[in-house]
Amino acid sequence: MTQKLVVIGEGEEKARLERGCGDNIRFLGSTSFPELKHHFARCKALIFPGEEDFGIVPVEVQAAGRPVIAYGKGGALDTVVDGKTGVLFKPSTTEGLIAAIERFEASGISENCTADCVANAKGFTEASFQAGIRAALAEVGFDYEAFQSVRASAG
Repeated sequence: MTQKLVVIGEGEEKARLERGCGDNIRFLGSTSFPELKHHFARCKALIFPGEEDFGIVPVEVQAAGRPVIAYGKGGALDTVVDGKTGVLFKPSTTEGLIAAIERFEASGISENCTADCVANAKGFTEASFQAGIRAALAEVGFDYEAFQSVRASAG
């Protein structure tokens, strides 16, 4: 069975790729954030084959309750839980991606991951970041609340 693929975004290779693809692949180009959210919420999975230091898109897709198939290097190692909120793959080759998609399809992650994906994405909110910083400061003896109190009274 041929799978559908929606490609969102622009890039140097877009025109060449469009010419060489079948009817099951649709290129949308740049889209608005509301349209992105629409696709995030309805996709079977996001395929994220690139390497980025962090990569916010996989987190946004998980916040919508959907899993990610990502290259297992860079930020994806921190944002995707292999086997739970998606699948990580190596090497970054056509064969590696195909194997990851096959593992994803066989796993059933797509049908059972909504709560896990949303919970994982919550770990990357501003509040979670602030709590993590405060905890790290507390570990080295810095009293953030006292600092804020002094700062406010000096204000």
